[in-house]
Formats: sequence, structure tokens, C-alpha cells
Amino acid sequence: MDALTMARTIAPHTMMTADDRVALVAAARAALGIASARCILEIGTYHGASTVLLAAVAREFDGAWVLAIDPFRVDPAVPRHWDWRFREPYFEHWAARVREHQAWDVVLCIVGKAPAAARLVPDVALCMVDGDHGTEGILLDLKSYASHVDPGGAVYLHDYKTHATIRSGVDQFLSGMPAWKLVTVGTSKAPPNCALLVRDDGVAAQFPRELERATECVGGNAC
Repeated sequence: MDALTMARTIAPHTMMTADDRVALVAAARAALGIASARCILEIGTYHGASTVLLAAVAREFDGAWVLAIDPFRVDPAVPRHWDWRFREPYFEHWAARVREHQAWDVVLCIVGKAPAAARLVPDVALCMVDGDHGTEGILLDLKSYASHVDPGGAVYLHDYKTHATIRSGVDQFLSGMPAWKLVTVGTSKAPPNCALLVRDDGVAAQFPRELERATECVGGNAC
């Protein structure tokens, strides 16, 4: 199954809307098309919908692969508004989805918290940040991994538009990292709940083009 078909049809559970998933495909394609690094890093994976989606994109590029990092448990010290389903260990659900989509050939996983795993992570084309949604958590993830992102790559920030804590963490990060720029993109057809952080004008320009193309494909037009 190609990445855009999967973005449109993948079954629950997933914490991303179809618009979010289409934007993720566009971001991954834009970054892999420009960056020299071949790794796609995923911080926070839940049941693995985004993992297998990124794996489908990785297969479009020679040598590309996905590294997912997640503690696969809910920290009881962190308040959650989620229902009981999100309070249970979920590694088995993630592994089952990766197996279902036969993605093990391009997917690796680190079980643990993202900041602690940073020393194990190579340079990446795309860093998807969808882990701790608190201000300090998002800031720590960005500080831990910004140096891993290839100059032609990008950071994909899920839930940016709906979580003030994420925006606050991003603002704090940008205040000390002037080389990075925030890119927010949406169209009338696809208003994704995300933003990108980039250092390269090429990927900043390529992302909206990839998003528009992906949106047209999802709408049933020729790709």
C-alpha cells in the first residue's frame, strides 16, 4: 500500500487525523528529497500508525529507514486527560501493527524516553516530535535532537495548533536557536494540526508543494 493510500485509510487506533497523516507524508518526502541523511526519527508512536506510514514513505527512497522511540507506558506523574485505553502498556499493539504492514525491514525501535536515547540516534532527515506535550517536555526533545537533524531536513511538530504548551516550548526553543525557522502550512482542503521547524529554505519551500500535491492525490486527482 502506498503512503498516501495508507494516510487516507489506516484503521484506528491513531491519534492523527487524515489531514495530519497526509501532511506527515508530505513532510517526510520533502525532507528525504533534500537531506542527505536517510533516517526518519519518530518521537512518540502510540499504536504505530505513524510508524508504518513513515515506513511506507521510507520505501520510496533508497536506504531510508524509520527509528521509533517511545517508553510504551504512561508516566503516572504526568497528568493525562486520555481515557483508560491510553493508560495501558501498548508495545504489543505497536509491534502488531508493524508486523501487519510488514514494515520490520525498515523499522527499528528504542524503548525508552527520547532524551535518554539521543546518544544512540544518527543524523536524521525528519524528526517527528509527538511525545511529551508539556512545555518542558517538548523543549527538552527539541534541544536533545535539533543537532541530529540534517541541514536539509526538518522537525515535524504534531498537535502544534491545538496545544498551547507545545507552542510555548517551540517559542522557547526558537528564542535561543535563531538558525531555525517555523513553517505552518494549511490549505482549504487540508488544514493539518502541525508545523515544521527548518534551517534550509529548500525544504521550507518544498514542504507546501509536497502537501499540495498530496492533497490533490487524496482528492482523487492524478498524481
